[in-house]
Amino acid sequence: MSRKPAVPGVDRRQQILEAALPIFAEQGFEAATTKDIAELAGVKQGLVYFYFESKADVFFSTFEYHARLVMAQLDAVFADAIDEDPATSFGCLLKRIVAVLDVPRTISLLRMMHQVMGSREPHGALGAPEERRSIGMLAEHLGRRLVEYLQAQMTRGRLRPVKVGLTAYLITSTLISTIGGRRQEGRANFSSEELAETMATLYRSGLFLQEERPGTQ
Repeated sequence: MSRKPAVPGVDRRQQILEAALPIFAEQGFEAATTKDIAELAGVKQGLVYFYFESKADVFFSTFEYHARLVMAQLDAVFADAIDEDPATSFGCLLKRIVAVLDVPRTISLLRMMHQVMGSREPHGALGAPEERRSIGMLAEHLGRRLVEYLQAQMTRGRLRPVKVGLTAYLITSTLISTIGGRRQEGRANFSSEELAETMATLYRSGLFLQEERPGTQ
């Protein structure tokens, strides 16, 4: 991985967080070093410990920083979708969500999530309960936005009676596990568009009320 030169006037803490994401995602927490992160960020290793207390602090701070950027993108997606007719636009909504999730930044975050959630050492460096909970912030945020979206459609009489929370959880879990799993294992035998279209087909008819057209039963 080539070293990025330090840029005058750039926030050094942000530089470190930008550099740490691919290193933690590709090397894993144990193998990654603050030396590697500092070199990629173009700063001295001691500066890492000026901004962060430990490597674990860098790890969780990196996740939160990048997760909030992704969450802002998801907020924009749902802001555009709330007034659209879900019977015809649900597929487009899923495509926009997948477009946010199926990119290098978010894939790296999903890999970091897997490192913590799948950790066999809950009392190790990644074992602090509060920090471990923070790793779920991205999935929880997507789930909340889906709940809000589905609840709004139910209020408008567009959604069949369903358990909104469970439905949002199933959609969120499917997207994150499918995208993260195929990228983690190097499997890409379907496109992002195919994933979104297939999920839309599976959910659309069961979730949303559609106006009957002449000649239909």
